[in-house]
Amino acid sequence: MPHKEDQFKQLLSDYALGKLTEEEEKKLEHLLIKHPIDEKWAWKSMLHKAQFEKQIEAGIKKQIKKTQQSKHFILMIAASAAAVLVLFFIGLRVYHLDDPKPEVLLLASEKNIGIDQVRIQQADGKQMLLDEKVDFLDLRSNKELVAMGINEAVFSNVQVPAQRQFKLILTDGTAVWLNAGAELQVPSDFSTAGKRQVKLNGEAYFEVKSDTSNPFFVETYESTIQVTGTKFNVRSYPEESRVETSLLEGKVVFNTKAKAYQISPGRMIQADMQHLIIEEADFNADDVLAWKEGYFTFNNLDIFQVMQTVSKWYNVTVKAEKNINHTKIGGSFPKELPLSELLKDLTALSGVKFEIRGKEVLLLN
Repeated sequence: MPHKEDQFKQLLSDYALGKLTEEEEKKLEHLLIKHPIDEKWAWKSMLHKAQFEKQIEAGIKKQIKKTQQSKHFILMIAASAAAVLVLFFIGLRVYHLDDPKPEVLLLASEKNIGIDQVRIQQADGKQMLLDEKVDFLDLRSNKELVAMGINEAVFSNVQVPAQRQFKLILTDGTAVWLNAGAELQVPSDFSTAGKRQVKLNGEAYFEVKSDTSNPFFVETYESTIQVTGTKFNVRSYPEESRVETSLLEGKVVFNTKAKAYQISPGRMIQADMQHLIIEEADFNADDVLAWKEGYFTFNNLDIFQVMQTVSKWYNVTVKAEKNINHTKIGGSFPKELPLSELLKDLTALSGVKFEIRGKEVLLLN
């Protein structure tokens, strides 16, 4: 560091500590107004610069709180306008240069699925992993289950790993497509269970076999969806405290503990179950079902929302520096892309940089 900068650093430190004479203080304050910071200065990042400004403003304010108003006035100018070179040199603690770590937000967490193949688990704890090539199972026939050593009478749970989708035909003829990370609990037999009911954690598309005398129920996070013969998509992630139900055909009643909401075709319910905010809106079927066709489709979505969806498909933890620009993203991307390739495309669209650290992705300026 050049000798003059060392002197300037010491001068500013003495100013903050009240060690200067009144004449020296006036001269320095005059310089602080007259010479704003050179934007070509080698800041490590804008976040680095902004954090130092905040730290220094708080530190110097504390030191000169009881001094004359002119100091306070010049401090406010210097801090708010990034007006002085000292913001790069002085830290919060005794004005030593410490590079603060950027504040990081957690956007989505990796799920501990523990499998890389579709898993069928019986109520008695026995389980079987399906071959990676198997992406369809018809539960109306025992042949497939017997061949895999699964007893249909105690069949209870299907779990889908990252970067996989799976289709099921339930014993009543209802078809279900499960997205990556989804878990579907089904009874051993709808007829013996007394009603058609499944429990979903994740995202799934249903084409329910019509039976007006025996409605079909999907239990989700803090809510239940009641249908007869219907085509609809459900997105339910407890960690998001949200449930989205999009109706393509038929009739759906979305039930919370407090109220029931009937949905018409072409409409969707967006439910924030934590704050009990229920909203109804139109939706684009191509966008909602893009995942089923093997695509990510983002329609002017915030980069944080985009990365929450990406996290679920690739099963990665996603974090972001707090001051990331909330760019809106639009477009469709094949889900078969390697994560690194998808992130390159998102960088080109948003300007946000990504760093992959094992099973973690960090958004950077």
